[in-house]
Amino acid sequence: PSSSSSSSSGRQRVIKVFRFGVEAAAVQRAVDACGWQERVLQVDAIGQADVLIAVKDTAGGRHQNLTQGERSASNAGIPFVVVGRRMTKDSLHKALNPFLNELTPAEAAARAAEAAKDAERKAFA
Repeated sequence: PSSSSSSSSGRQRVIKVFRFGVEAAAVQRAVDACGWQERVLQVDAIGQADVLIAVKDTAGGRHQNLTQGERSASNAGIPFVVVGRRMTKDSLHKALNPFLNELTPAEAAARAAEAAKDAERKAFA
């Protein structure tokens, strides 16, 4: 998706998240605590999202049924990520870190080409 902002310019990947059964304020507090304000963006439509995130328990502490969230993510063709029982800095970091640091095939190819150029330059230095 176009949400991947990683490039050879050194910018970090940005992901768009859609919430299921978790308050926007709780997500934003955890995003801020992780220092990801520029990297994790909340969207209001599942069609704009790269990932659907959920928590196991409601704000009131009751367990929530995640089946509809799983179905919605599947229908949208995006990953469904259960952050944990509650939205915390640690649970969000553990859940989203793989998405923020994963390379797309195009990014991997660009990095491999750059590494090959560097090796070639060093060989002829």
